[in-house]
Amino acid sequence: ENLWSVLYLTGYLTRDREREAEREDCVRLVIPNREVRDIFVKKIQMWFSEKIKSSADVLNEMYHALVCGEVETAERIISDQLRYTISYHDQKEDFYHGFLIGLLSGNKDWKLISNREMGLGRSDIVVREYSRRRFGIVIEIKRAENEIEMNRKCEEALQQIQDKRYAEELVELMDTVWVYGIAFAEKSCRMKGKKLK
Repeated sequence: ENLWSVLYLTGYLTRDREREAEREDCVRLVIPNREVRDIFVKKIQMWFSEKIKSSADVLNEMYHALVCGEVETAERIISDQLRYTISYHDQKEDFYHGFLIGLLSGNKDWKLISNREMGLGRSDIVVREYSRRRFGIVIEIKRAENEIEMNRKCEEALQQIQDKRYAEELVELMDTVWVYGIAFAEKSCRMKGKKLK
């Protein structure tokens, strides 16, 4: 809203006099002329391409960290993404599950399996490559009431992966297998990882 207001007040957008907005508290805006349109096309396209490249670089760094067991890096990136995307009202475990699926689904080489029967129960998220058998990842998610409880919840998640044998199938099929317990509390993330193979 601030961006649109600044663009309107500086004349880069003007009020559309021909078509009024459907709601009284809204104003329909238009680009006033060809010169301003050219500025929009060049600057906004440049801004979006930089933003997309930056996001892709960050996600690729996270994917690499998960495959290599770089827990601190993955934790930092996930925590940063949480700060930019969620509300304090979005604090249920299923929300964090969907949030993580969204981050992981950006890698087109990965097959994501969510809430599928594995071992003796249902694992939260399983990741494996589509075409190769180099690695597999099992992620169990826990919601913590506060940051103090997060380490315990990570350990609890890792213990659940072990007790329920979620990674058994991957250990047989893949060259490398990592398991991660991830705890979320509000806009914070804590991770613990363990290499099984």
